Amino acid sequence: MAAAAADPLVAGATVSSDSDSDDLHLLLPNLLPSAATAASDAQLHHFHLPALPSPITVRTLPSLGLTFQLWPSASTLLRVLPASPHLLPRAPTPESPLGILELGSGTGAAGLALAAALPAHAVLSDLPAALPNLRHNARWLTP
Repeated sequence: MAAAAADPLVAGATVSSDSDSDDLHLLLPNLLPSAATAASDAQLHHFHLPALPSPITVRTLPSLGLTFQLWPSASTLLRVLPASPHLLPRAPTPESPLGILELGSGTGAAGLALAAALPAHAVLSDLPAALPNLRHNARWLTP
């Protein structure tokens, strides 16, 4: 669990310039997820894509809210699209990769997995609070 301790998201670090956020932490400390809750609530999801030699692993942290959950649309896309290449706008090649833009990426499951499985360049975005987990999931795909 050393990786979790080094992970600012799981370690409980928050970045906020909103003073109301600080007030909320003071008023409702027992209702907000703690670092221990986030770490113990971490779930790993594995996706087996035919184009890849090993499964894609995505970490979710459901206790931290909707942004950190795996949405059914992402898992459906990862199940359907690799088995249905005719749904792509064109066949990707290493010389002419597809472009992927995922807005509100959350865990990044869809964008990261498709970028790894297809010749594709991906740009994933989300709110600042979601980026540490998104980076964490992207690092698992880096050789």
